[in-house]
Amino acid sequence: MENSCDVCEQRKVVRRNQKTGTAICQNCYGIARYKDTSLHEKCFECGEVKHVAGRDEGGLAICPNCYQRARYKDTSLHEKCLKCDEVKPVARRSETGRAICNTCQQRSRIGSCKECLQTKVIQALGLCYACYQRKRRADTIQSSPA
Repeated sequence: MENSCDVCEQRKVVRRNQKTGTAICQNCYGIARYKDTSLHEKCFECGEVKHVAGRDEGGLAICPNCYQRARYKDTSLHEKCLKCDEVKPVARRSETGRAICNTCQQRSRIGSCKECLQTKVIQALGLCYACYQRKRRADTIQSSPA
């Protein structure tokens, strides 16, 4: 059901939280779960208490860093990249579902920054990393109570 999310106030597909009754979109729900320290567990790999990204065969918690590292090292999960034809970890998939590696994904994000007009990797909103961070800091300062 498309409605307005009570958290981010954007018009999205939302669901009602059964406990609180608030309408929340999938993105805000994920962020709330990530920040909820009562859901954090000790990672069996590194021993840090963090958000659980996955579990091993025995059901033990794995943190996001260890999960990514394990996926990167597990060559059975690697596929031939659509663009460079090398067998590498999958960063994302094309519209047809074919694998694209991280190097090729980064290469496809190079463009002209709307703010500084330099040719760099575009992060978001058509801005390079430096300009995007600058905009985020400025937005945070403007939205914080005086």
